[in-house]
Amino acid sequence: MKKDLFRKELLNYIINNKVSEKFLNSVKGIVISIISKNKTYQSGIKACYGSIEDAINEISNDILIKIRNKAHIFKNLSDNHGAYLYTIIKNHIVDILRNYRFNISLDNESDDFENRIEYFFHSEDLNDSLSDSSETVVVAQYFFKELCKMNDEYLCFYLYKVSRSEEICFSEKTKNAKYKIIQRTKEKLKKLVQENGITEKEFLLAIRIYMSEICEKLRNNK
Repeated sequence: MKKDLFRKELLNYIINNKVSEKFLNSVKGIVISIISKNKTYQSGIKACYGSIEDAINEISNDILIKIRNKAHIFKNLSDNHGAYLYTIIKNHIVDILRNYRFNISLDNESDDFENRIEYFFHSEDLNDSLSDSSETVVVAQYFFKELCKMNDEYLCFYLYKVSRSEEICFSEKTKNAKYKIIQRTKEKLKKLVQENGITEKEFLLAIRIYMSEICEKLRNNK
């Protein structure tokens, strides 16, 4: 759809609450474009909605509501309406995946959280795609700050034990005491992950930043 016609159709929806077929197809086209460019998005969206077709329809309906909620912004834009809508749709899809994918894996009672952390550190698929998007980096940096609210010694002890089978800190503590530290820390970390709704990539990157900036200093000072 040409830029001027797109703007006209968009403003007609905002002002008159009329969704033309052309405008709806434009919204769906953007949704399809974003999903089709990323295999991770495709698998996550399909798992969340059951099918890509259902996802496109539901996401498009959600976006129409968001457009209405942001009507004042669209009205004040002199240009780049399509670019702004693209950003809204992409952020919406990222939010869906962030809230769905990792929480589903954590809620699986047969899945051990420690094993998943170890898997994150050794998965080639995740390692190769850590820099796929700026969203991953931004969310990971935010979650890193959340990790810094935990007890540094406890979390570093836990992460090194799980990912490298190496013990740092607490050499004087008994085996039972160390076990309790691991269990308490695991539950707090799991709860933090669930509360923030982060994806596996975001989690892995945040942990790596934490281990590099916090744990390595702690380890070297012992």
